Amino acid sequence: MIRPIHDIKESTKVNLSFSLISIKEFDEVTGKFSVIGMFNINWQDNRMIWNKTEYGNIHSMIFGQNDVWKPNLFLGNAFDDMSAIGEDFMTVRYYNNGTAIWTPLDMTITSCSADVTHFPFDQQTCAIHLIPVGTLQEEIVMHSEIDHAILTLYTEHEIWQLKKTTAMVSNVDEGSMFSVLFNVNRNPLFYLVNIIFPIILLTFLNSFVFLLPATSGERISFSITVLLAIAVFMTMISSHLPKTSRTMSRLCYFLISDLIFSCIICLLTIIQLRLFHTCDTCSVPTFLRRLAIMCNSQKHREYFPNSQDKLQNEGDTSDNEATRTDISVQVSWIDVSKALDICMLLVSLFIQMCMLVALIVSILH
Repeated sequence: MIRPIHDIKESTKVNLSFSLISIKEFDEVTGKFSVIGMFNINWQDNRMIWNKTEYGNIHSMIFGQNDVWKPNLFLGNAFDDMSAIGEDFMTVRYYNNGTAIWTPLDMTITSCSADVTHFPFDQQTCAIHLIPVGTLQEEIVMHSEIDHAILTLYTEHEIWQLKKTTAMVSNVDEGSMFSVLFNVNRNPLFYLVNIIFPIILLTFLNSFVFLLPATSGERISFSITVLLAIAVFMTMISSHLPKTSRTMSRLCYFLISDLIFSCIICLLTIIQLRLFHTCDTCSVPTFLRRLAIMCNSQKHREYFPNSQDKLQNEGDTSDNEATRTDISVQVSWIDVSKALDICMLLVSLFIQMCMLVALIVSILH
């Protein structure tokens, strides 16, 4: 088809806008972004001007899109195959003043790289790029009629919330390119209820293995069960994320850290059970003896029998404390194990609280 011009050196100005109907799908794992919408494309064809009074007041006529000239527009970021927009059954409407309007309606499938650093509170920007094919750079000049997409017919998506749209024309090597940008935010409620909250519960539940009695025989099985549960959640999250090393979710780093910390807790549990069943004939080192005395209130009172009188008789108590030895208080390996349980519980809770605060700050920042 011949371009609608009188001079071959003249450029054809093509005006474009996009009306968004719905976001069909955004698969961040494969990078597939599909929307249903309609392009409004118009240009001027001076060869199709007529006086409507001479033709029964007919002010417009419809032609098949393959019977008249139209810009050959392709998706510059198609997901799988390169194909021109518009189907054979679509039409072009001409008005008596020479204006041609072509409104191809279709589901547009493009590729979109997802940045999941802040998953599930991430924001994504996807685009539709239209480029003319088969024409020289100076033959077709595209122009965006408005700077945003038309949302009159738009219906909200269940997962992705549309925050902003931008329509613009930029210059590329092949000529001008019409782009529509979509800024979308993920609705995190589903992931909060089904992934984030259970992970937080498992994180704190992991530390309470030190409250189980060593004689129950359930310590190792409890810690390993929590370890496996964290590994399962890692698998669930990885199935929702793209298989790429370019960007990685902060939540994955948290789960990896939690998995490593859970392995450390399993090792500490084994060591403490070993200490708990150590024979009493083996002497307890001094630092472990003092730790057990500080954590056991009864032995602490035995070690400091005059603690209430210390404020009244500082001189006497100082002399007594100088002569007091750790041997005067009986400390067994069971006492040491119980003291370590208290220390490990407090330390693990503190570490996991710091990890959780770091995760929240990094995701929401």
